Amino acid sequence: MTDAEQIERYLQTGDPAAAEALFTTHQQPLFNYLRTFLPRHHDAEDALQETFYRALRALPNYREKCQFRAWLYRIAHNVAISLLRRDQRQQTQPDFAELPAPLESVWETAANRDDLDHIERAIALLPAAEREVLILRLRSDLPFREIAELTGAPLNTVLGRMHNARHRLKSALIEPAS
Repeated sequence: MTDAEQIERYLQTGDPAAAEALFTTHQQPLFNYLRTFLPRHHDAEDALQETFYRALRALPNYREKCQFRAWLYRIAHNVAISLLRRDQRQQTQPDFAELPAPLESVWETAANRDDLDHIERAIALLPAAEREVLILRLRSDLPFREIAELTGAPLNTVLGRMHNARHRLKSALIEPAS
């Protein structure tokens, strides 16, 4: 069933299986997205649960004028920002050992764990706006128009951020690690 069909089923009958299907479909991509903001695994898990809780509560107000996936990512974005604002802890580096195994070809072709670690560190050092666009595009496979809608940035700004992120990554990965 499509997202729209699951939503309709949930709203009409309150069927928990429909909500579970939506959760299952979007769980991993949303978790990966939340990890771009929240480097600690448990914070991202908490934000994921809060995202689905808020989405289910707001589902009766959802209008199909926007794509469900973009709407859900917007809620996740707001949850992550709220969590960061509320919890003004010291910035920490992500625990790369906790990162979920990425599926994209750049990560799949890494020769070994050291290469993968080098790629993940380079991504973590990108400016937040560029890192967000890169992760949404590569890990969540969102089109640039949806990324623009989600981030509230013009399409050309999103494209520029992606260009800059690729350029910075290329430079970071070509230069020998110090």
